[in-house]
Amino acid sequence: MKKIICIICTLVFMLTGCNTYSVTEEDITRAEKFIESQRDTAFSPCRKADGSRYTIGIVDIDPYYPSGEMLYYVVDELINEGWIDSNLEIPFDPLKTDVKEFVNYLASVDTGDYIRFSSEANYYIAIDGEEKCADSLNSLIEDEKVDIIIALGTLSGEFSEDTVKGRIPVLIYFSIDPVGAGLINDGDYSTVENVWAHISLEGYERQLKYYKKIYDFKNIGMIYYDESVAAMNVYRSAAEEEGIKISERKIERIDTSSEEKKSIYYENLKRTVNDLVENEKIDAFMINTDIIVDGNVTDELCDRLYEKGIPVFVQTGEEFVQNGAFMTLITMDAQQQAPFFVNALTGILSGKGTDEMPQKYLSASFPIINMTAAERLGFKVPGEILEYAKKIYY
Repeated sequence: MKKIICIICTLVFMLTGCNTYSVTEEDITRAEKFIESQRDTAFSPCRKADGSRYTIGIVDIDPYYPSGEMLYYVVDELINEGWIDSNLEIPFDPLKTDVKEFVNYLASVDTGDYIRFSSEANYYIAIDGEEKCADSLNSLIEDEKVDIIIALGTLSGEFSEDTVKGRIPVLIYFSIDPVGAGLINDGDYSTVENVWAHISLEGYERQLKYYKKIYDFKNIGMIYYDESVAAMNVYRSAAEEEGIKISERKIERIDTSSEEKKSIYYENLKRTVNDLVENEKIDAFMINTDIIVDGNVTDELCDRLYEKGIPVFVQTGEEFVQNGAFMTLITMDAQQQAPFFVNALTGILSGKGTDEMPQKYLSASFPIINMTAAERLGFKVPGEILEYAKKIYY
């Protein structure tokens, strides 16, 4: 069985013409302690006390590929650790995985002797409706048909925590700022009954500072529907340190229940971007989490901004760079951090309390860049960025 070794590192890029990030002795010590704390902690697969399999329920907000990627690699790691049958094939592209479709597939196949996924406990709360989802989940819990919930995203975490009320464990994954959202308290271990959440906020501070180092902008535009989802407090703090202005706008959350409503939302988004360009005179833009769910919109948005010489950075989601955005610095690498999350999940299934599993995780950071976007911006990409880039798109 593969041993879980979660690796952290401080961002180190030797950038031509830019300030250099350097590793301190404190960084090395922290990394060594973290690695040692996670070493050899894999939990052997087991069944429930009555001999049956554990049933995992999934709560998500709506179709959003970054959360699909997160779940994809969680399942892949469960296969690696023996909790899911090693012969199971995953006929999905990790960058194009629809969560609900993926869970329905997992519920329809033999996942092995230890865990199963439920097509009933499989929710898009923004599409299915929170009241309907809550009624369904309450019924499944009362009938003991679901044993643990994986909530993908901040709103999913809020819904799950409010609905479950401590009756079964809730693991909140892919929440940008679970502390700021009030889902958990800031700490290495959970102090909220039967709730665990992944914490990795330092990456967003590091991200904005990195963008500033490589592309010397003064005024970056950000659009969001929820401050904690967009990690705005973290970005504001980093911006103040770097002397950056953030021109921000809050808009209504996208409604994906119909094409008409999505179209209305995107028209409003475009108007808001134009407002930032024309009235705030932004010289950089950030695609914040969950404000775009359609790739073709990314392309349109980037065209408008590149015409003005404005680079488009990404908070979360490689596919946005693939679809035309200039760059993202990975702060939540789905594949890299899957062992950390699976360690918490399998530990809790093995009888550990949510307050016994570490919540804080610092991931290594690597850029993903679109060279065509760089050319359109007239930006000469330093060789050091290309050397350290996880992926390069054209």
